[in-house]
Amino acid sequence: MKLILLSPLAALALALSPSSAAQALLQTTPTTPTPQALPSSQLVASTLTATAAGSTVFDLSGLASMGLLDDPENVQLSQLLGAGTLITGYSYTLVLSSIGESELQDMRLRLFNSDSAGLDFAPGLALDGLTGTEIVSGSRSFDSSETFSLGSDGRLTLTLYEDVDDFGGADANYGAGSTFTVFYSVTAVPEPAGYALMGVGLLALGFWTRRRAHNLG
Repeated sequence: MKLILLSPLAALALALSPSSAAQALLQTTPTTPTPQALPSSQLVASTLTATAAGSTVFDLSGLASMGLLDDPENVQLSQLLGAGTLITGYSYTLVLSSIGESELQDMRLRLFNSDSAGLDFAPGLALDGLTGTEIVSGSRSFDSSETFSLGSDGRLTLTLYEDVDDFGGADANYGAGSTFTVFYSVTAVPEPAGYALMGVGLLALGFWTRRRAHNLG
C-alpha cells in the first residue's frame, strides 16, 4: 500500500470538498509539498465562515387573491431551500387586477417559514382607493431585525391573501408576468465525513510548522 502525503493546505481543501472531488484528489500522484507560511487560524476561519448568496422566484401569474389570512382557499406556494437558510430580502414585479369594487390596496403577501416566522407585504398599499389593473415593482433588503431563518425542513412559503374580504370568492388576481423574487444566504458547512479529514489537515499543518521551526533552529 502506497502512503500519500498531502500538504497541509491540500488536506484542508480536501476536507471541505465534495466526496467525488475528495476521491479524485486521493487518486492523484503525490508531489513534493512546497511550504507556505499560511497561519492555520486564518485558513480555518475563512472556510468555516464562508457564505453563498442566492435567489429564488415565485411565479404568481394567473393566481387569485382570495380571502383573509386564515381562509383555507388562499393560494400557498412553497419551495425547499435548505435548513438554516437566511432570508435577506426580496424584489417584485406584479400586475395587480382587482375584481369588482375590491381595492388593490387590500392585496397581501405573507412570506414565512415552518414556524410561522416571517413578514407580510402589501404590494398595492400605495394604490389607496384604486381599482382596476396596476403594475407595481420594487425591492427591499432586510435589516438585522427583519431577516429570518428557515427551519429544519428548509421550507419557505408564500401565501396570497386579502386584508379585507369583499366577496365569497376571489377579490383580485395577479396578471401575466407577476413574479416575487426572494434573496437568501447559506452558510457553508463541511460534509460530516470531512471533519476527520480536516483534523488530519490540522495535524499535518502542526507537524510541518514544528519541523520548519526545528530546521530554522
